[in-house]
Amino acid sequence: MEYPPQESSALLEQAVVNHVASFNEFLDHGLDQISKLIPPCVIEPRDESDASLSVTIEELSILKPVNYTDTGRASVLRPRIYPCDARLSHGTYLCPLKCKLGLRLGEAATKTLLDMDLGQIPAMVRSKACNLDGVPPEELALHGEDETEAGGYFIVNGTEKVVRLLIVPRNNYPMAVTRSSFANRGRLYTEHAVMMRCMRTDGTTQTVNLHYLKDGSCTIRFSSNRQEWLIPLVVVAQCLHDINPLSLLWQFVGSRGMTSTESKRRESVLIMMQQQAAKEKLDNQAQACRYLGSKLRAVMSMNSLMPSRLTDEECGKYIINQFIMVHTDDSWQKLQTLCIMFQKLIALVSGDIVQDNQDQLSAHDVLMPGQLYGMVLRENLEANLLKVKLVIDKMIRKDDEGKAKHSIDDFMAQPKLFEKVVKGCLDIKHKLVHCLSTGNITSRSGLDLMQTNGFAVVADKLNQLRFSSHFAAIHRGQYFTQLRTTTVRKLLPETWGFLCPVHTPDGAPCGLLNHLAAAVRPVVQRSAEKSHNGVSALLKGLGLRVLSSAPTSSENSVLGHA
Repeated sequence: MEYPPQESSALLEQAVVNHVASFNEFLDHGLDQISKLIPPCVIEPRDESDASLSVTIEELSILKPVNYTDTGRASVLRPRIYPCDARLSHGTYLCPLKCKLGLRLGEAATKTLLDMDLGQIPAMVRSKACNLDGVPPEELALHGEDETEAGGYFIVNGTEKVVRLLIVPRNNYPMAVTRSSFANRGRLYTEHAVMMRCMRTDGTTQTVNLHYLKDGSCTIRFSSNRQEWLIPLVVVAQCLHDINPLSLLWQFVGSRGMTSTESKRRESVLIMMQQQAAKEKLDNQAQACRYLGSKLRAVMSMNSLMPSRLTDEECGKYIINQFIMVHTDDSWQKLQTLCIMFQKLIALVSGDIVQDNQDQLSAHDVLMPGQLYGMVLRENLEANLLKVKLVIDKMIRKDDEGKAKHSIDDFMAQPKLFEKVVKGCLDIKHKLVHCLSTGNITSRSGLDLMQTNGFAVVADKLNQLRFSSHFAAIHRGQYFTQLRTTTVRKLLPETWGFLCPVHTPDGAPCGLLNHLAAAVRPVVQRSAEKSHNGVSALLKGLGLRVLSSAPTSSENSVLGHA
């Protein structure tokens, strides 16, 4: 069947619009958020009397692909490179990545800004980072493309690669879970927990699990660099906000009734407070942060960008900000979220609610190509900063005679020296190209995902329907292919209108590899700032008292209490 060129192009654009829109969102907002959320890299000399050097990423930008010559400069005759050139040369369609680094020595009030070239990274065809962006169909042939070319893929070693849409747990929503594997974590652990996948503004996530123990206490579990940490709930709560024990009790309980569930909440909180008081009494937020920092600072300072000169209290605050309820920066909102998770966990243990069905559509989110690209890029930027820290630390280290190759001041006085160190540590291009060419992610943290392979596939151009189906495909996850159960493969009634009930392959991926319905558009743009004000106004209209800020230490208010 033949279609007019305009209609054929529209059909293909409808299939790839989700991919291009997500990558454009990454370019417009993701890069800016990544530069803001990456913590500073602090190089600290062994002699504590010497000032430290702080390195921050002030700005990130991606330019359109440039045709570089052997000398490293842009070609004068043909300055731009197009996707057709990458296909014919069996190369990778790359675009330059630029950044602006800020250097600060000690407690200086001003920063020295350096413009750095971080190499080249893959660019999505027909996105804002592509030279074909905005080119009308009638002019595509001039650049070696078909007039129906819609993009949405990457060109790696001459092969067109598509990043699959992946189903992940719902973001920023506490889910009650019952798993027998939870009971294997320790002698007192039960099979009940509440998990929440918290998302930062740059698209990266951090999952927090709240476990219920047989003695009535609760612990919080999170992972860092594939290492898991378990912290008592009361310690984390006291680190989040400066609140007296009585107010904290009522925040966790949520109301002052005498039902069995409310009594169980009070009993659990009192048990946790007594257990912590027996170990080490924590009277305020500063003591709690100091206690937490003293326990974890040795490990965190070795495997992260956390400065080693921080006090125990500052170290505890750093851990809370980086790993606990990262979807918000407000400590009061973090505490309220923790209270909601605790109340839902006690309701699950008491039998008042059943566990959430993790196979239903309302419990799912979609991992878009732009979001995954940003996650891989941010981790590699942090890894490169850590390499820079180790290299400079080695260069300023004194030998047995008390001499060093360089001092910390040399990197401020000689920007070329610092630029040489940074370029020697760069490995961003290799990691991103490897991810897209093989579909596998080499990550030291795991990126808070349940799989490390199967992210990208080759876009077969056997025909237009086959080609467009790659962009509509959505996979449940490589992890579920090994489960000996049919529960995750069932088509539930609420997926009607969102997933195609017919288009799924036979064999092992049956029911796991589905396709979006024609009219479905995943949300790629983030909500506007202060959009939650409308929800607060609605709750106030229903008679609820919504606390926009934390209560004083003398108040025993509860968020949303009528």
